[in-house]
Amino acid sequence: MTYLRVRRLAMAADLLREPDATLAAVADRVGFATPSPSVPRSRGARHRPQ
Repeated sequence: MTYLRVRRLAMAADLLREPDATLAAVADRVGFATPSPSVPRSRGARHRPQ
């Protein structure tokens, strides 16, 4: 299960680099049921206002 979570977080981090990406859209795309603040935090990113 850890492998899948790590892969999803890596994919989410890549998708969040897009200028128009929202946390909710990325979470949905990578398979998280709800947006999780741990997605960007796990990669050292800071919150970006929408």
